[in-house]
Amino acid sequence: MKIQTTILTACCVCMLHIANAQTDSIVYVHGLPITGQDTLPSGGAETDITNKNIVTLSPEQLPTEIVKSLNEDELYKKWETARIVLDKNTDIYWIHFSTGNTIRSYGFNKAGNVVSIDEKTKKEE
Repeated sequence: MKIQTTILTACCVCMLHIANAQTDSIVYVHGLPITGQDTLPSGGAETDITNKNIVTLSPEQLPTEIVKSLNEDELYKKWETARIVLDKNTDIYWIHFSTGNTIRSYGFNKAGNVVSIDEKTKKEE
């Protein structure tokens, strides 16, 4: 009887421990940590370009901090020729690089930090 009580107690303790265990909510996408607190609302780079809150910009219209970030990293080489848009809903500046059959998009906040990355394959027509 004593052994059964001990086993039952051990099982209960294990179940409580499992029930109270927390999972890591940080997911890494392209090396960037993504959590529930800093992800963008639905849309991001996929936002309909005909939306009046999406504005096409010239390189000269980008905030200085974003230009600085773009110039400092070889990853964004030739960014001046990329398509640049501002999503007014999220205040995210999207730089869309088109290479072959792929469009890679980087979303920057006004401080020049990358807050989102997206990659799409162009649909064949």
